[in-house]
Amino acid sequence: MFRLWRQEEVAENPGWSVRLLYIDEINTADIEFIRESAMRCDYLMGTLNPDVPNLPVYKEYINCSRPPSEWEEETPKEILEELSGEPIPGCWILRTD
Repeated sequence: MFRLWRQEEVAENPGWSVRLLYIDEINTADIEFIRESAMRCDYLMGTLNPDVPNLPVYKEYINCSRPPSEWEEETPKEILEELSGEPIPGCWILRTD
């Protein structure tokens, strides 16, 4: 099942929860929407293209992610250097070529 939620719907439905939330281009989403949605899901997944690294979403989510240990050597050094936030256990950053 797939359901799109608008930011207004999240505020109007305080009791909803989901197992997995997928936000495409998470770096362009409203940070309040991300925060509220992240509290209501078990797993949060998002895609992004490099953008303005001083956006709150980078500080609070993206830069707190780490690649899984088995992929750390394959992760470009430039990406690892940008992951400067306090690591969140279980929060991974994955990349595709």
